[in-house]
Amino acid sequence: MTFYFKYKQIDKVARPIVIFSIKGIEFFGIIDSGADSSIIPKEVAEILGLEINKLEDDEIKTVNGQIVKVKRAYFDVSFKDLRETKIINKTPFHISLDDSLNNIVIGRAGIFDHFTVIFEQMYKRVGLKYNPKKVYTK
Repeated sequence: MTFYFKYKQIDKVARPIVIFSIKGIEFFGIIDSGADSSIIPKEVAEILGLEINKLEDDEIKTVNGQIVKVKRAYFDVSFKDLRETKIINKTPFHISLDDSLNNIVIGRAGIFDHFTVIFEQMYKRVGLKYNPKKVYTK
């Protein structure tokens, strides 16, 4: 099963955007194969009803080496099309505490373990091919 999503224009650039749901709420996220983890703005965490101050503290390192303080949360994430739905349980996300982040970034941890990600630049789409093989985590 492969889910395909058309690129969306953001700031005049076609970006690989996927649609997914957490707690039944639909979101758009940019697939970023260079990002170690997925990150959501704190406004999204608030929409999901999270009490940010009660979440686990964590840090991430940006591509330019800057250390950024974040919170960690786990969600059951679902991807669907007209025929099928796949739910990835306990997917790790970081919550940005910085107001400058306004996009959801879907990184490798938790998502790329379950899907082969296919960037089809020529067709301006990204595919998530479900990998049914059991994934072992720590």
